[in-house]
Amino acid sequence: MNKLISILLIAISINVSAKKDDIDPQVWLKSSSIDNTLTENQAVYEFNFAAPEKDHRLIYTIDGHQDTSDLVKGALRIQTTPGKHIFQFYYSQDYEEISTDSLVINPHYVNRYTVIMYGSQEPIIDLKPIIYLYPTMATEVTVKLTIKGEDQFYYPAYNDQWKFLAYPNGDLVFGEKTYNYLFWEAPVGSEIITNDGFVVAGKNSTTFLERKLSEIGFTPKEQADFITFWAPKLQQNEFNFIQFIVNDACDQYALMDIFPKPNNLYRIRMLWSIVDGSYQAQKQELPKINRTGFSVLEWGGQQTRFRRINCTSYNTIAL
Repeated sequence: MNKLISILLIAISINVSAKKDDIDPQVWLKSSSIDNTLTENQAVYEFNFAAPEKDHRLIYTIDGHQDTSDLVKGALRIQTTPGKHIFQFYYSQDYEEISTDSLVINPHYVNRYTVIMYGSQEPIIDLKPIIYLYPTMATEVTVKLTIKGEDQFYYPAYNDQWKFLAYPNGDLVFGEKTYNYLFWEAPVGSEIITNDGFVVAGKNSTTFLERKLSEIGFTPKEQADFITFWAPKLQQNEFNFIQFIVNDACDQYALMDIFPKPNNLYRIRMLWSIVDGSYQAQKQELPKINRTGFSVLEWGGQQTRFRRINCTSYNTIAL
């Protein structure tokens, strides 16, 4: 809230030639139509908020000027002049504030936008990173993790390391117990900062994942483990942006040391965020797993957020 109040002291620097692939899928244009009742000097923005309470009082700014309004059926209607305008919205302390890029509107037009709101208290958790190990023969293996997040959870029990007997079929034997993989989880956040990835309809999540995981080289069992965890979450949304990050990029979540060192180590995270179906993604090229020799595969993922880049910069004067 303090951040929004300080908007009255903000100097806004606008990059009016923002690149085509700049990212702002939190606010997207759904439709645009002419309203002949509007004059040459009038235009209307209508913002529809995807939030639980449809009738709610909202604080907003347009070009740095603050105002309040009651939402009507979850929508905010603002009549203004044609041209380019920047908006910020404060819905409640349960949601993060939203800042738009420069939104362009023509005379006589009504532009309708959908606004996706992120909960301010929702932790971003690196969900279900699991580790498969496939040595060429029965091998005693030690795995150590340095996780960049608190409140870690491990299974099986982790005492500064995992030490076990690994078999070529993927069985991991700890004493008298056998496991299919190693599991850890922790609140480790990240953001999507490029549009390299895929826009996928929620109803097509399973088919998409089957195809992409096959291309990468997941085994049928690995695919089943991945899809049964993630597809139910993805299919709840009309559209998702899906991006995979691989290998060294996964060091931002945790460092992994394995002894003896495997011939092939693949680390894959699926980042995803709710978007509009019209959002344009740059198709991402994915790696192909090589399973020659002692091979290890780790996968995980998280619902995350886009970070807008190269669009609008703010110089904030703290109160």
